[in-house]
Amino acid sequence: MDQDRFQQHSYGLTGIFRSLLNSLGAFLLIGIVLLMVKQLGILMPNRAPTLLSVLGLAAILIVFLIGWLALWYMFPTVQTSAKGMRVRVFSFWWVFIPWEDIVSLYRWRVSGRRIVIIVANRLTPFHVLYGVMYAEMLKPAFLISASIADYDELIKTVEFHTGKKFTA
Repeated sequence: MDQDRFQQHSYGLTGIFRSLLNSLGAFLLIGIVLLMVKQLGILMPNRAPTLLSVLGLAAILIVFLIGWLALWYMFPTVQTSAKGMRVRVFSFWWVFIPWEDIVSLYRWRVSGRRIVIIVANRLTPFHVLYGVMYAEMLKPAFLISASIADYDELIKTVEFHTGKKFTA
């Protein structure tokens, strides 16, 4: 593999389907907010909303937004090269992770589906959420499922370049 040439691993049709579902999730999120605003108006018909009610509504919206983003970016597209891997975050931004910055590798099986967790030193603070939830450590992580293109080749590449093996 050329030092600077990246090989892309994406989710293809399953990624497109997931994107469509996540887009529907955005409409669901907007609908929930509109229902909550309407409910506030019903509960207090002749009064202006209080600061506490507005802050409560904002807090609920932020929780829903973080949950929606967590689902949207759980399984990113990745690219590998001889120097490291790039992970797509937030649709338009790539983060480069040198092989030596990959901390640990885990295998995980959920309902018969093969999933791997890659914990790295270099990702966004948002990815610490995945590290805490799935790898049980306070480090950034991301997930790769077997539905990604060339899954077996990707796993072998990661193991070869990091010198680590995926553990259960």
